[in-house]
Amino acid sequence: MTRSCFSRKETVPSIPHYASSTCTLICFPRFVPLRLLHMYPNMLPKVQVDKGAIKFVLSGAHIMCPGLTSPGADLPEECLPTDTPVSVHAEGKINALAIGHMKMSSDDIKSINKGVGIDNVHYLNDGLWRIDL
Repeated sequence: MTRSCFSRKETVPSIPHYASSTCTLICFPRFVPLRLLHMYPNMLPKVQVDKGAIKFVLSGAHIMCPGLTSPGADLPEECLPTDTPVSVHAEGKINALAIGHMKMSSDDIKSINKGVGIDNVHYLNDGLWRIDL
């Protein structure tokens, strides 16, 4: 099944809009740039990786399950389904360091604890970050 990038719309109530109290974003494969996420940090669900995963995430690697289940990491209590966009935060840091899509549900990550848990889509200092808009 193929999704059309321009036919799906999502309403995000936490973003101010000049015409109304909500802003309608066109969903371009459910992707949010990090600069926008830093302005509106509650836009996506948050996951936290441990300190050992920071250098790998910032080099573009996908987030492995052990980095999400170790003592410094944090997954939300509610179940995040597969293919949910999430903001990836680091232990001891304030802003998100990456945006990814859940490759497994959060319950599967906790129980299986092997393999790739989150696909890294956009991270600090990548090509999209360097674009000056």
